Amino acid sequence: MFFLIQGLKIGLLVAAPPGPVGLLCVRQTLTYGIWAGLFAGLAASIADGFYSWVAALSASYVNGLMETHGKWFYLIGGCLLVYLGVKFILTKIDFNKTLQSTKPKHLLSSFSYTFFLSFASPMTTFLFIGWFTATGVFEHTLDYIDILSIVIGVFTGAMAWWVALTSLVQATKKKLRNEVFQFLNRASGTVILGYGIYTLTKLI
Repeated sequence: MFFLIQGLKIGLLVAAPPGPVGLLCVRQTLTYGIWAGLFAGLAASIADGFYSWVAALSASYVNGLMETHGKWFYLIGGCLLVYLGVKFILTKIDFNKTLQSTKPKHLLSSFSYTFFLSFASPMTTFLFIGWFTATGVFEHTLDYIDILSIVIGVFTGAMAWWVALTSLVQATKKKLRNEVFQFLNRASGTVILGYGIYTLTKLI
């Protein structure tokens, strides 16, 4: 139970800070509705669960992975962020029309964008290592049941955050004008583009 509770807390703490994944989740909710936002959150939660599993298995393994393949992660992640940022900035959307329904292709794109974006950010593993150290998880010898409890906790905690966030966005978006949605769309695209450029600079 200790590891499940710690995982829940860490999942919330990792998901809550604003970042490109959070902006993408909000953007998809604003554009295509709450289910698109939830599918984006589901993809992010799966990625968080995976990286928490890697972090729990071995911190030294993660260090070796970054040393041998780190540049590929930065290249793929940076290019994906730049692509999404430019796409969002240039896309003109009538939110009043697109919010009427959510098509299956929007759910698929929400999940796939966020899935690849999340998995292209291996630095998340180091964030989990830091939290596991701070909360005393690494003070115990972890067996497979303990690791599974941590992963389930992280996934559940992260997903709880995305459900809360998308629900809040869904509840308030009808009070906003279309111009506000368009501004938020371009603003999120600009921030995501900035993250992408910053990620690519790490290749230098």
